[in-house]
Amino acid sequence: YGDSITQGFCSGGPSYPERLARLAGWTPVNMGIQGLAAASGAAWRHGAEVGAVVGREADPAARSLVTLLIGINDCFSHVVDGAGWPARGQGSTGEAVGRVVDQVRQAQPGVPIAVITPILTAGRFISWRRGVEELRRQIRDAVAARRGRGDRRLALVEGAPLVSPARLYEGLHPTTDGYDDM
Repeated sequence: YGDSITQGFCSGGPSYPERLARLAGWTPVNMGIQGLAAASGAAWRHGAEVGAVVGREADPAARSLVTLLIGINDCFSHVVDGAGWPARGQGSTGEAVGRVVDQVRQAQPGVPIAVITPILTAGRFISWRRGVEELRRQIRDAVAARRGRGDRRLALVEGAPLVSPARLYEGLHPTTDGYDDM
């Protein structure tokens, strides 16, 4: 589940969820939505929908993993403070990602969830770096809080090292080779 990066935007081939599933021998369900911001996903209860889709799999072994890569669109959406920085606390991207995780967890208590922090930015998006790092921090904190409450089937994956700047199409979306790296 996630935004255009999960969807596979700018790739000449499969998205990272489809590639990951293929490597593991799973059948993928890609719920990437171009332009999705974490705040919108949480408000629209997308986590519950992700959980419902996972729950439709008759074979429990097919419910192998949910990945969440979301948050980069919050850099230019409404979830910023007056100075253009990602908002903190109530209404923050971290809180929104946490709500999506909670919604998935409520629908599917046993499914492993991997939350991936935003990948790096380059080129014309280089000015976003400080804001994106704040988003990463918020997402790390949201995952750590849930793990601290005992969710051992929740993992954090750092997105920044997954793709090199040379493998970003326009500084934000991975190229086909970039998706291979992921």
